[in-house]
Amino acid sequence: MSVRIGEVSRRPGHRSDPVVFIEHLGIAPWNQAFPAEPEHGLPATGGELRGLGRLCLIAAIDMSRDLGFGGRVALVSEKEPRTIRFYVRAGMKQVPDVLEAVTEDPENALEPFPWYEFDEVDAADYERREMMVMLGQTEGGV
Repeated sequence: MSVRIGEVSRRPGHRSDPVVFIEHLGIAPWNQAFPAEPEHGLPATGGELRGLGRLCLIAAIDMSRDLGFGGRVALVSEKEPRTIRFYVRAGMKQVPDVLEAVTEDPENALEPFPWYEFDEVDAADYERREMMVMLGQTEGGV
């Protein structure tokens, strides 16, 4: 995960509020699966790192609080349905009418991607739910 400080919320009513912006979160299970490479002593992987995305979101929320941002976190999602489902189930809200280009170079701009955010309440709810899962008080998680 890589983050950037200096972005602001795109949510109506919060447009000047600072957020921790997650630039890259590439730990989805389909990004972890690799075939075995016995010649290099590497076993096949796939799913052993379950829960890292949830922990990264919690780390970003904690960083946001430490910086005085109240837990506000934002990111631009790829359009892969499983990825979007993860953010929606986490409680992130897609900001309507906000699509971010992948590059600042208009000559090489790709199709825009959707912007998602946690506000203070969303972040607190997410952390509470995930803590209950970690403590075994409920099933699942995001």
